[in-house]
Parts: sequence; C-alpha cells; structure tokens
Amino acid sequence: MHILRKLSTGLTAAAALALPTQAQAACNPEFVDRVQTVSVSGVEIGVRERAREDFTIRVRNSGDGECAAFLRIAKRTAAGLSDALPFLFSSGGRVLEVLPNQSVPGSTGTDLFIPAIPGTNNGRAVGMRLGIPTEWGLAAARYSDEFVVTLHDEGGALLDTMIVNVLVDIPPSVSMRIVGAAGTNRVKRINLGMLDPDATTRSDPFGLRIWSTSPYRVEFASENFGKLRKTIGEASIPYTLRMGGTRVELESANSREFPHHTSALGDFHPLRVEVEPFFSEAGRYSDRVTVSVSAI
Repeated sequence: MHILRKLSTGLTAAAALALPTQAQAACNPEFVDRVQTVSVSGVEIGVRERAREDFTIRVRNSGDGECAAFLRIAKRTAAGLSDALPFLFSSGGRVLEVLPNQSVPGSTGTDLFIPAIPGTNNGRAVGMRLGIPTEWGLAAARYSDEFVVTLHDEGGALLDTMIVNVLVDIPPSVSMRIVGAAGTNRVKRINLGMLDPDATTRSDPFGLRIWSTSPYRVEFASENFGKLRKTIGEASIPYTLRMGGTRVELESANSREFPHHTSALGDFHPLRVEVEPFFSEAGRYSDRVTVSVSAI
C-alpha cells in the first residue's frame, strides 16, 4: 500500500506551498504458490539408507521496497509419517528444525532468513532439500504428510502461509543373510563332519535373518532333492532340513510365506540339518540347497 502524506506550510499571507513527502516503500512478502507437493520416489531400503529430494519454494514481494523475511516450517497433521520417520529439511546446507505445530514460537534453529525478496511474479527461489531415513522397519506403502510453511517479519508476526504436501513411496524390498555358517555372502557351507551310520547326526544351529518391507516368501530348492550324494559315484544318504523345528520338504520346490513386514531387527528363522542312521558307502557326500526370499 502506498502511503502519501500531504503537508502545507504557510510562507506568506499571499501564498501557500504544498510539500508532499516521498511514498514509504512497502515490504509485503508472500509465497508464489499456496500449495506445493513434494514427491519422493526411487527409495532404497537398507542400513543407513536415506532418501533425498530437492525442491524450491518461491517467495515474492507484493510491495515495491526492499524486502526480507523469515521462513519457518511446522507440522500440520497431528499424526503422520514424520512421527515414525524424522523428516530433515535443510537449505543451503543448514538444517531447519520442524516445529510440532504452527502455534509454537520460532527460534534461531527454526527460522531461515530470506533477504532481497524481489517484486517479480516468480519471486525468489529458495532451495530446499528433504531428507528421509529409509532403513529396515518400514512397511511398503504410499505415505503422505503435510507441513505448514510460514513467512514472518523480524518481530515474529505472521505474514503469509502455504502448505507443503509430502508423498513418499516405500517399495516392497527384501534382504537375507545366513548366519552361523561359514563361507562368503552368497555361498555358505554347513559341515556335518564324520557321519555316524548308527546314530543321528545334527548340524550346529544356523539360520536365516530376513528383512522385508512387505509380506515375504522363502523358497528352498535342493540340487539332490533332499539327499547327500557321494562326490564320486551314485551312492546317497537322505537328510532332513528343519526350519523352526518343522521339516522342510526338499523332494520338490518348497516355499513358506510370512504375512507381515519385519522390524528393523528383521526376522530370524533357525535352521538345522539332521542325518538319521543310514547304510551307505564310505566317501564324501554333499548337497547344494538354494534359499531365496521374495516380497509378496
């Protein structure tokens, strides 16, 4: 708003001169957009993983003077994804604290100073980055959350408000580790040692540690269909693989389903190999079992 004050000063009895002052320059900062949506996709799930999405918020001055303001972010919804996941907003490398709601006063940790706000339609682009930790423990789904972004003057008075909607796609994702067995990450070995033909031989306990953002399926496939086969020759010895105490059928492809996503610690499924008393040739015996896990 232009403010013009007119003053008149009596110079003589015969004439009067009007001396207007210059108009006071106005600073009226506002957001260019009322609502903005930030979509986070291409999310990777894993230990110390973090999704990042860059976006801009545009601010302009509807007045004609030099202008600056402070930007502040607060949660709009009482409960949302950010309750379980700490969102991290930053600008220019500086992390901004997110207020629990709009009524909470700002501080040096929450307020971002925006200088030299122009009066052009597009205004000034304020670069922002949204960071989200995407470690195990999340459930696959599309999540949404809302934040209130506000502009304030130096005294903290509210100048303008906009809404930022955040959409996050957490994909179905799984990971598996065989623990308690020797070998590399992809190939593990269970050594049964010397088999006693007159007694049951049991392996040391080992197991599967599985992480998943969705229900998952574990599949077993035995190269020799549940038998230890002699390295040289055709002799074989049947054996039993147990998962959680239950026999796994290895005579054909076998799978088990688990109707839930896992916690950050994952699910542990204990395994054990048993060889009952047998009659067979002396020699070295082995089998290869492929274990795979998939999201469902």
